[in-house]
Amino acid sequence: MSGAGPVTRAFDAAASRYEAHAGPQAHAAARLAARLSELPLPEAPRILEIGCGTGFLTRHLASLDPRATILATDRSLAMLRVARANLAGHGGISFAAMDGERLAAGGGFDLITANLAWQWFFDPFEAVERCRALLNPGGWLAFSTLGEANFAEWRALCAVRGLPHGLRDYPSLAAWRSRFPAPCLITEERHPTTYPSALAFLRALRAIGAQAPVSGHRPAPAGALRRVLRGQEAGFRSSYHFLHVLIQSY
Repeated sequence: MSGAGPVTRAFDAAASRYEAHAGPQAHAAARLAARLSELPLPEAPRILEIGCGTGFLTRHLASLDPRATILATDRSLAMLRVARANLAGHGGISFAAMDGERLAAGGGFDLITANLAWQWFFDPFEAVERCRALLNPGGWLAFSTLGEANFAEWRALCAVRGLPHGLRDYPSLAAWRSRFPAPCLITEERHPTTYPSALAFLRALRAIGAQAPVSGHRPAPAGALRRVLRGQEAGFRSSYHFLHVLIQSY
């Protein structure tokens, strides 16, 4: 995503181990795919996927219509290499390194979709408008992203301990609905995940490349971090807050 060098490098480093630690991301991809399967897409649709990662959603897209033409894109070259390997043998899929906020894919798509990529954009609302302009009349933009309550438990724990949580702030469900009112459909899902400890939660984020903090955040000193983690050694619940966005072109 534009200007996201540290984010891209984090995902490059995590590509080889990503799928072993990305259960919530696979869940979100499956939920999004279920919605896509209900869309009235034309025969042999042209599909653009933004932020394909290792191909969780791409696998589902390949089964939507065997005649579909799919362009799967990502900023991370390492993620693209893994996705190509995972989708080897599937016809109709091409891969390209591309910035999701500065798409160089022309237009004429029947579906533009993304699983948990939108939250990395500098201006997620403007990105919606850019994608709308690339859709055929009646085409669809459908994606999952993160909402304002993502990792609420970690945020609360840091607040109690007096330590900045370092997480990014995301547009709220209310903000999304205000910017894109009906007939655009925007729903939410809370997906709790339990880790062996709070430290295991932080390590899991690093394992999938999602540890890049908000701009200007400085890592806490070791002593301060130990204070936050104290008492969280016997199971730590962290809830993902997924938003599912479905918008049809004008």
